[in-house]
Amino acid sequence: MHLKSFKLVLFFFSSILFAQISGTVTDSVSGKPIENVNITNGVIGTTTNSSGNFLINVPTDTELEFSHIAYKSKLMIAKEITKLHESFYRE
Repeated sequence: MHLKSFKLVLFFFSSILFAQISGTVTDSVSGKPIENVNITNGVIGTTTNSSGNFLINVPTDTELEFSHIAYKSKLMIAKEITKLHESFYRE
């Protein structure tokens, strides 16, 4: 019984400390989705799919870098976003 209580508390705290962030990255001029944008906090990372969509779970206090070879990189703090539609500007 005591072990189940411990697992429940651990899950509760881990839910508070992590944020699930999803969104779409598009070109600022054409509005078209951008594929293969790298999204990372230096440890956890993902890339956008062919529709420009992504999903990532990261600690809430982390800074995310959005980068692509043809576009200017952006930094955003995870706790300030939950659903994102972000436009990128070409280099």
